[in-house]
Amino acid sequence: MSSPDTFDTAPQPVARRFRITALVTAALFVLAACGAQVSSELEFSDDESGTRTLVATIAEEDLEYLEGGIEATEAALQAHLPEQLSFAGIAEASDEAEEAADASDSYVATFELDFSDRADYAAKAQALLDLAVEKEEAVRDSSQGEVQQKTAEVVFEQSDGPLLDGVILDENFTGAELLDWASYALVEEGVVAEEESSSIIGSAGTESRVVIGGEEYESSEPFSVSEGTDHRFSDVSVTMTDSGTVVELAAAFNSGDYDTGFELGQQYLQDTGVGELESTDDGYWTVTLDDSASLQEQLSGLLGMEELEIQVEETANSENGTLLTTLNGTGFSCAAVCRDTPSIGVSWGSDSITPIDEEAEGDTFQVSYERGVRVEQVDVETTVGMSGNIGQTYRFAVDSSQVEAFGEDLQSVFAPPEGAGSIETETTDDATVFVTTLDAAEPAELNATLEEFLPGSSISVSGFEGIWPEYRVNVSSYGVQALGATPVQSINLPIMHSANQDASTGINDDLAADQTDYTVVASGPTLSGLITLGVIFVVVVAAIVLIVVFRKRIAAGLRSAQQQAAAMQTATPADQAPGSQHEHSAAAVPPEALLHDDEAWQAEFSEAKLH
Repeated sequence: MSSPDTFDTAPQPVARRFRITALVTAALFVLAACGAQVSSELEFSDDESGTRTLVATIAEEDLEYLEGGIEATEAALQAHLPEQLSFAGIAEASDEAEEAADASDSYVATFELDFSDRADYAAKAQALLDLAVEKEEAVRDSSQGEVQQKTAEVVFEQSDGPLLDGVILDENFTGAELLDWASYALVEEGVVAEEESSSIIGSAGTESRVVIGGEEYESSEPFSVSEGTDHRFSDVSVTMTDSGTVVELAAAFNSGDYDTGFELGQQYLQDTGVGELESTDDGYWTVTLDDSASLQEQLSGLLGMEELEIQVEETANSENGTLLTTLNGTGFSCAAVCRDTPSIGVSWGSDSITPIDEEAEGDTFQVSYERGVRVEQVDVETTVGMSGNIGQTYRFAVDSSQVEAFGEDLQSVFAPPEGAGSIETETTDDATVFVTTLDAAEPAELNATLEEFLPGSSISVSGFEGIWPEYRVNVSSYGVQALGATPVQSINLPIMHSANQDASTGINDDLAADQTDYTVVASGPTLSGLITLGVIFVVVVAAIVLIVVFRKRIAAGLRSAQQQAAAMQTATPADQAPGSQHEHSAAAVPPEALLHDDEAWQAEFSEAKLH
């Protein structure tokens, strides 16, 4: 909004009763057979409460378009009256008003919108604008597209401050737009034919007026009033950069009086004490905000944004190692300091932050941007289990300045998927190390975790079968490259396993690698193989124990068998006749000889021979 420095017109107090009569008279002056003409009066009290009065004037010749006449029209409007308005009904224009406007046989419908403050006024105006859009969408053919939505903007400021000493009012809607819903009400009630709906409400009157603190200001619609001495900043922008949030301001450059604007702007910014101020001699300033307070607090103090509220949402994106920050702001207006609504956005020239989305309408905005995490070093330790399962531990080293910028939420960037592992932090002099452990799992399951945690990384294991196999492990950590670092890697093999260095690639004798992928060929027992060998060992030991424990019985049995075999070889046919063998053997060998043979045999059969 362009405003002169000073205005010579001195507004005079006017009684409300006479103002309304004058409003009706003004409406009659512009009356024509093209729908009801709407004139407005907006009144602000010192506490910013007030009333918006809307007067729709209907000419006699327009009555032929109203089925049921004035009575039906009044009933239809009353039936559909929004809660934001009060309705005084439709009455004939006073003779005084008609005579002053040189008109006759006219009717006026009077509505009032009462509000408690500027925010309440803007909210109620928005509700009336939205109601008209809702009605239009209900009757519009889908091929016609969406109805254009308008956001009600109300800038109102009374100030005796250093930059503005006067009154400022700006809004972007008219009284006719606030009564646009009435057309649909009359069509719904059958008072007006649908094809005539577009001509029910005519244009806004040209003689609407504003009353502030009892003083009247002439203004056409949409209302715009600027009275007093104005040295507010002509341009203000808020930009997110690598070095922080930067506010740039330009002086008003008022015609013929640059020096006053420069001096007042410099003094104002120094008095706020917000941020680091840099100025030039040609009316431009830069203020870099710091970490002494929140963005909301600093912008409020710097630009006088008393109603500013900023909601900050941060979401970590572990897929690409970034933190998404979204700012939702309301009350982003500085009427006492800025001539126009300031802009807010993200610098496209930043190294560490990337703009994602910027939306601003009136005094609301949404800005979102991503900040990349600069990872200084990534160590990856891969561990192979006895059953062929795989686990990994990542150590992400991040510079302390980055950790400060991201805050506690940075940990979520390096956290493993839920249920797949754990994360801890370690602090060094100049960095914070995020230690992420992925639980041991079968290669296919671990790869599914890696696909979510670090897309591009993978592990494969082949040949890990049997009792003592030679197998191959392929590790690819390309997902780490998305963080801007080349990983330093190592691998831990199971106990009793060894690597075949000649068959392995990309890894040294210490089983370490300084590249993104490597292959290890190794051999050793599997868990199932060890179990099998263990069973065999137990069986052998048990057999030995049994032999030692029962060696005397075993020896006696063996001796008896040998004796019987020897006796069978020396016996004559007669001795072998039935019924005579036992007696012969017993008689042939005396007991002393048997005892002697037994002692000799035991002397020869020792435990050493059993082994």
